Amino acid sequence: MEKEMAEEKERKRQQRIEAKELKNARKAAQKAKEEGETKAWMEASKTFNDKYIPPLPKPRKEEEVPLMFKKKVEKEAEKKRKEMEMANQAPSTSESRTEHRRGDSFYKPSESFRIST
Repeated sequence: MEKEMAEEKERKRQQRIEAKELKNARKAAQKAKEEGETKAWMEASKTFNDKYIPPLPKPRKEEEVPLMFKKKVEKEAEKKRKEMEMANQAPSTSESRTEHRRGDSFYKPSESFRIST
């Protein structure tokens, strides 16, 4: 009985070893395949890059350049106009102080301060 158990253990151990070897062989084959594909791909891309000439950018039409410049100038003018409007809407600090003072209850010009003659 002990002999059978020892044989069973040995057989399982041998199966594990074979499974590991098979797994390692599969990994090695996969790695070699990937390396081969990578080499082939790099060679193909190298020859492609040697032969490939990218298309030149389309030259701009003569009308496009002034149009682009005009749009830029219009944008800047619009921006300045908005800034001016905002500046006109917001009261300056001195004006806001006088407005506040005039509305203040302590600021009341009265007749009693007049010098009577």
